[in-house]
Amino acid sequence: MHGKRGNPDEHAKLTEAGFQMTSDTIGDTYYVGPHNFLVWLFEDGTWRSYPEYPCEGSLDAYLAHIEASLPVF
Repeated sequence: MHGKRGNPDEHAKLTEAGFQMTSDTIGDTYYVGPHNFLVWLFEDGTWRSYPEYPCEGSLDAYLAHIEASLPVF
């Protein structure tokens, strides 16, 4: 199953968190974020990440987890 562009709210949250949407040559769409975190959003409303999120949660919780784990310069 290929990823898709997020709905306007998801897309805005991801881009505000420093993610950029991209598509590969086989049509998979995903978001590349800080330190090469990856997020795929799917038509059925589910999502996955790489590296995998350590616990179940919402996309908002995942973005908060990433923000908290990034080094501060």
